[in-house]
Formats: sequence, structure tokens, C-alpha cells
Amino acid sequence: MGRERAGAGGPADFRAWRGFSYSSLDFEFVPDAIDSRLGTVDAWGMYFFFTAAMLFINIHHYFIDNVVWRFKDPQVRAYLLG
Repeated sequence: MGRERAGAGGPADFRAWRGFSYSSLDFEFVPDAIDSRLGTVDAWGMYFFFTAAMLFINIHHYFIDNVVWRFKDPQVRAYLLG
């Protein structure tokens, strides 16, 4: 009863769409708007802020994945959890 069916249009679907919308704003539309406003494409020949956002995402995921995969090691877990 407490679980929503996939595709039922319930709260789980709304959260998925909300997450997609926020991530689209944060990592595509906002950097593109900043690049357009500051004219980085004309000045540097590249979308600087869009590229910086994509690099941030990839580097962030690299470090997070590294921690997640090593979390099973008791020594690493003790260090991370204090």
C-alpha cells in the first residue's frame, strides 16, 4: 500500500521529473546562460562555464565512486566514519 507503482503518476514519478528538471537547469541551462551573457564563446571560442560544469560533474563522480568502491574495506570505512 505504501509503495507507488512505476508509471502510476504518483510522487515517485514527480520526484524523478523534478530531479531531471533541476539537473537540467543547474548543469545545462544556467551555464549556457552565463556563457551567453558574458560572451565567452565570442571571446574564447568555447563554452567555458558549460565545460566547467561538465568537468565538475565528472570529477565529482570520480571521487564519489572511488569512496563507494573502497567503503567495503574496514580500514577505509574507519577513516571515513571517524
